[in-house]
Amino acid sequence: MRGFQGLCYSYDVFPGPASADIRHDVRTVAPAELEGLLLNHPDVVDVCVVGAPDSYSGELPFAFVTLNEATRARVAKDLAETQRIREVIMKVRVSPARATTDHEWRLTDFALQYVAENTTQYKWLAGVEFVDTVPKNPSGKLLRRLLRDKLGELMKEGKVTLVQPGTQS
Repeated sequence: MRGFQGLCYSYDVFPGPASADIRHDVRTVAPAELEGLLLNHPDVVDVCVVGAPDSYSGELPFAFVTLNEATRARVAKDLAETQRIREVIMKVRVSPARATTDHEWRLTDFALQYVAENTTQYKWLAGVEFVDTVPKNPSGKLLRRLLRDKLGELMKEGKVTLVQPGTQS
């Protein structure tokens, strides 16, 4: 072979969209993993996970969730139901005294068993915000930038507080 130079050890690295990854301390959390996990929740229709800025950890996973119609109707009747669903999704244990319905207790068991067994502590959600629709472009790709900007505004206004992983009971 004329012109053969031997083996070429050129490493072309094509990084994925780095802005989608959540950097928690020295670890990286893939939002798609948490989204796939949350989409298995019976009350969740659509979800987008973004990184919430945190001075201690760098970024914490934060979910924007669209609820199904039956759950939206429950939330419209009882505003306290919103907080209970948020706690269930965030993997906060609901005590038997606070579990007012059998459905809520089953959801709590689902969240505890499924989320706790399939994620590590640094992947726990720092917060959940309920939205009517998760913004997507015409091809169906999640518009994380818009939700990240919305999260920044909510944090400035004091409407969202983050929960550090491990402080949940």
